[in-house]
Amino acid sequence: MIEKNYTKKIICVLFLIIFIAAIFSYWWFFYKKELDSNAENVPIQTEKINLENKIPLLQKLKLNAGFSYDKNNERFFVSTDTPHSLFRGKEAKIFILSKNLKKIKSEITIESKQDFEGIVVIDEKTVKVISDAGELYTISVDSNEMKVIESKNIFNGNKNHKIGSLAFDGKYLYTAEKEGKKIFYKISLDGEILDEFEISNFQNPDLFTIAGMTFVDDNLYILSEAYSTIFKIDLEEKKLSESYSVLEMDECSGLTSDGALFYTVGDYEKYISNQYFYVFEIK
Repeated sequence: MIEKNYTKKIICVLFLIIFIAAIFSYWWFFYKKELDSNAENVPIQTEKINLENKIPLLQKLKLNAGFSYDKNNERFFVSTDTPHSLFRGKEAKIFILSKNLKKIKSEITIESKQDFEGIVVIDEKTVKVISDAGELYTISVDSNEMKVIESKNIFNGNKNHKIGSLAFDGKYLYTAEKEGKKIFYKISLDGEILDEFEISNFQNPDLFTIAGMTFVDDNLYILSEAYSTIFKIDLEEKKLSESYSVLEMDECSGLTSDGALFYTVGDYEKYISNQYFYVFEIK
């Protein structure tokens, strides 16, 4: 009888140890790396960058995901996730913001069950948006009024994807798988995949995410919300050329630039108390 009770105690202790280990592992993989605002745990060598500014987000913008600067009209576009709830929401939004990021100039609601992870300005009257499943939307913009023109799935629904960004080099679109194996896609403006590739010297890609991307001076910059890290990519060589850690920047999504400064937008998570737009310079 005593032996049976002793065995039960051992089993209970082992179960408790396994449970604590599981909780710690979950915290490490899904929280610690994404809340590493001082780059203390970055698993690669990076250059440390200080913030220039951080601007509080308006409450309406809490589900933000994609971010793009419109240099022609000196304004920003933000795309959002669907509402976070037990049952996934059925609509996402696109906002136009003033240059100082403190005023919403207009918004549009689009019926969808997918998160609008990437957004980019094509010209004075056209914006492209991509969902996490690869649905590419064309949005016409007349002054501050927006309208969906068409949509097309770039993958033709052939397998599951998790897209996390969108960028435009002046001729072609680029996006990438957000997690796991980092596959990049070069896409025509009408949604045809022209090329897919990986970055040959991307160390430990599974530890990072791709939550935003933008072009500056023909270089592709990508944002990892894990470890608050920015990567500079030489697309001609398909190689990583520089890595940066932005200090005091919490988990964020979307990456854009006005040509002088870079901007990211805070990602909505319950474990982050305050959200901001983050502004910094990469020299």
